[in-house]
Amino acid sequence: MKVSNALDKYNLISTSSIKNLPVSPRRVQLVANFIRGKKVNECIDFLSFDKRKASDRILVLLNSAIANATSKSQEPKDNLYVADVKVGQGVFLKGRGTPAGRGTYHPMKKKTTNLVVIIGSLNSTEEKTNE
Repeated sequence: MKVSNALDKYNLISTSSIKNLPVSPRRVQLVANFIRGKKVNECIDFLSFDKRKASDRILVLLNSAIANATSKSQEPKDNLYVADVKVGQGVFLKGRGTPAGRGTYHPMKKKTTNLVVIIGSLNSTEEKTNE
């Protein structure tokens, strides 16, 4: 029995990525869960009115992925979907620290995020079943 992947229903068109985004992965993951699998226009509306810091950064990355998709294929913007958003942990930014007990030193670990946005369009079989 084959387990179906969520990406199977999309024709993948383009990707866009950013490394070492200065926001923690947990905060980015909360925003990424909202836009995964939705139409691009809905995602732009959601991200432009969301107050979180990660929303602005994801919106810039999403616009870049849309520009890549429209230049790479002749699909109109209305047919594009956010197929997947992958969030991973980047490097730790170190440099400062706090003194701790017994003369020790604890460095502050500023978390960063690696982020990939994948844009696709629905397969022709999926469009027929939705109508």
